Amino acid sequence: MHYYQFNIGDYQSHTKHLTPIEDICYRRLLDFYYLHEQPIPNDIPKLTRLLLLNGYTKQVQAVLHEFFDLSDDGWINHRADEEIIRYQGFSEAGKRGAAMRWLKGGYDAPNQGPMGNKKQKTINKKQKTSVPENFEISQRVIDWALEHKYYNLKKHFDNFVLAAQSKGYQYVDWDAALMNAIRNNWANIPNIKPNQVAL
Repeated sequence: MHYYQFNIGDYQSHTKHLTPIEDICYRRLLDFYYLHEQPIPNDIPKLTRLLLLNGYTKQVQAVLHEFFDLSDDGWINHRADEEIIRYQGFSEAGKRGAAMRWLKGGYDAPNQGPMGNKKQKTINKKQKTSVPENFEISQRVIDWALEHKYYNLKKHFDNFVLAAQSKGYQYVDWDAALMNAIRNNWANIPNIKPNQVAL
C-alpha cells in the first residue's frame, strides 16, 4: 500500500523516548512494512542497506525489538497488520463499487464476467460452487479476523484458495469456509498475539 493514516499524537506518545536516529529508523521500517505488506526480513545488514541506514545497525535492531515481533517469516507489527487488512478490505470494496457502477451503465466491469441479476443470485444461493474466479477477502472476513485477532490474513487466503483449487472443494458460503480454514489454521501459520502496544 502506498498510503496509510498517521496519528501524530499516538505516534509521539509511544516514541518520545527515542533518539532522533531511532525515530528515523522506526519511520523507515514502518514505511517499508506498509509498502511491501509483509514481514520485514530478518537480515539486518541487508535491511539497513535497503533503508539507507548503513552504520546504524544497533539502532535498527533496538527499534525492531521494541516495536516488532520476530516470527518465522520475519519481523511483524500487529498494529500495521490491522491497517493493512483494513486497506485490503477498502480496496476490494472499491472494486466492487466500480463494478456496480459499470453494471448500472449497461456494461460488464473491466476484467470481470457478467455479474448476473438479483433473481439469479437467489436461485443459486444454496448451490455449492467451486472457488469463484473473483473470490477475494471480503469486508465480512476482515471484520471477523480483526475481532478474533487472526493475523497474516493474506497468507491464509492464498493457502485456502490453493487448497480449494487443487482438491476441488465446493462450498455454498466461501467466506464462511475461509473463516473456518483460518480458525483451524490450514496454513499452519503461527498466530502471534501482540504483547505490547505497537504502532
